[in-house]
Amino acid sequence: MTEIFAPYKWEALFARWPDILAAFGMTAAISALALVIALVLGFVFGVFAVSRFRILRALTRVYVETVQNIPLLLQVFVLYAVFPLLGLTIASFWIGVIAIGAYHGGHTSGGGGRGPATSLWRTLA
Repeated sequence: MTEIFAPYKWEALFARWPDILAAFGMTAAISALALVIALVLGFVFGVFAVSRFRILRALTRVYVETVQNIPLLLQVFVLYAVFPLLGLTIASFWIGVIAIGAYHGGHTSGGGGRGPATSLWRTLA
């Protein structure tokens, strides 16, 4: 049982430690930028969801239903593999940021963004 944690089994991890830290930094950067995009999209579409204009409410429903019902992996695949076929090339870093931000923005505006937007709307009116 003590052999599971034997030092020689950890050598590969320690040899690649700089790569692991770089990957962690990349993950943190993608997550932080995607969070900003998700918050902006969630707030904007949350405000649109409580708008008195039917076209804005319809646009919100289309966005939310589309983003929530298409798996994130498929959205990443479209950005990564299909867009270059259409002549749109995006760096892998930005594909992750856009896909994760748009996906979570749809979930935020679908439920979590509507409440604060309604509250703000009542305060401003």
